[in-house]
Amino acid sequence: MKTMFLKNVFINKLLRKEGIRYVIVGGANTVTGYFIGVTFLFVLKSYLPTYIIGTISTIVGIVLNLILYRTFVFGSSGKWFSELLRMLQVYAFSSVVGITTLTVAIDIFELGIWWGQLCALVTGASISALANYTYSFKRKIPFIRKIF
Repeated sequence: MKTMFLKNVFINKLLRKEGIRYVIVGGANTVTGYFIGVTFLFVLKSYLPTYIIGTISTIVGIVLNLILYRTFVFGSSGKWFSELLRMLQVYAFSSVVGITTLTVAIDIFELGIWWGQLCALVTGASISALANYTYSFKRKIPFIRKIF
């Protein structure tokens, strides 16, 4: 019983840290975004070019990201439109990089849908994770705060 209590206390302490919640929600967003992209590619590849499918799945992912970050990480209220605009700027850049990666991976290197989507997701998620935290939600990176 004591061990279970200590585990719950430890988990609750971890989840109180914004950076930990950001990483957890970001991971969930990444996995969800991957499967959204793969599903859209399998369903729509016969009808639309890869870059259009990538664009559609990216828009769906952006809206999901905003909802999850605001709800579970930052507890934001108000200012949602300005946060959305900043997220759109971040994702405009990271999406161009990610969609280009997707198109090159599938259409030029012929890696297939699963690997192509994984390459695009890793590239786009890396760019957007840092930019969303620091720009969209105006947070300082925790380890930099401790250094300076």
